[in-house]
Amino acid sequence: MVEPLSRSDDSFMQDLVPWITALAHRPGARRVEAMRVLSVRHFQASPAAETAFVQSGLAWPARTLDLVSYQGLLAARRHPEEVIVMGEGALNELQQLLDALAPGRHPEALAIELTHGLGVIELHGPHLDEWLARLVDCSAIPAEGRASRCRFIDVPVLLARPAAERVFLLADRSLFPYLADWLTFSHEAAFPES
Repeated sequence: MVEPLSRSDDSFMQDLVPWITALAHRPGARRVEAMRVLSVRHFQASPAAETAFVQSGLAWPARTLDLVSYQGLLAARRHPEEVIVMGEGALNELQQLLDALAPGRHPEALAIELTHGLGVIELHGPHLDEWLARLVDCSAIPAEGRASRCRFIDVPVLLARPAAERVFLLADRSLFPYLADWLTFSHEAAFPES
């Protein structure tokens, strides 16, 4: 007998990702518990996804790895046929997008909730690039207003940088214990307590 899939309990992740306090001379990290993540997949020539964004009041990222923000929501074009939308607020806009692009509604576009599979860690504060350079190839560190698909200690992630001192790291939730260890280890090496 096969048991149906159910929503997993996040309690096992409570202590896995460090809450590193940012200070004047070092960055910090926090797991963003309430962040919802959607994937909008579409054919390149189809206007359905862009139309759904506009009708939901969201900005459309025109180029691959563009990052746009709107009332607490971020949209990053992960590749030519997918846009990742994430946010802690604007639940009505997210739901409108999910409803407008529900599977089967448009033959060339759909929106899928990824919140339970992808987790989000916010890296914030000064010297972010110095910290990130220990974890990703320097050429993969995104500029402000951009995103980057890269390997973070050999784990595929999306880095989204809405501000100079703020980077969101999106990764598979099952890998958070590994990422937590690397974040802690690299932070201690880059910013030793004095």
